[in-house]
Amino acid sequence: MPVKVGCSQCGKQLNVKDEYLGRKLKCPQCGATFTAEIAKTSRAGKLSKPIAAKIHVSKGMIILIVCAIALPSLFAFWRYGPGRVMDDWQKALPDSLVVKALNTVNCEVMVNPAIVNGDSDLFICGNDAGAKGKVSEVLRAFGWKSLIDLGDITNARGTESLMPIWMRLWGHFKTPHFNFKMVK
Repeated sequence: MPVKVGCSQCGKQLNVKDEYLGRKLKCPQCGATFTAEIAKTSRAGKLSKPIAAKIHVSKGMIILIVCAIALPSLFAFWRYGPGRVMDDWQKALPDSLVVKALNTVNCEVMVNPAIVNGDSDLFICGNDAGAKGKVSEVLRAFGWKSLIDLGDITNARGTESLMPIWMRLWGHFKTPHFNFKMVK
């Protein structure tokens, strides 16, 4: 991409490829040698056009970033086990009202279950019936019709354990817009 540089001797504005920035160039007008730097102003004193920075992110860099985020998360999942954090939180803060829900859907389906074809079930668990009732009201306002109460907060381990199969199904269906339906 061409950029404007100015001769430090005579002020002549030149268009050069950006790869020449920082190199020594010879001015065609006065013959002086100068280091190619982006021109701050033109001869008329107006500001030159700003240049947008180009950022190239390779596939390798993306993989590195994903691994830097995913690997510690997976380690924590397997080290502490699914639901363990919720259990510990409830034990550490016994007066808190912890309710676990929405583990089996992505964020768009959470607030609009109608985007999934047909009705599906949503699991909910927690230690306080009143708190579960409030969360159930919010979920029904989103459009959830079938809520399955799994009991106390220790059952969060079960709902969180569905994540590996959920990820596989996302790959299979090529969309995160799905959920589970329990049939008796």
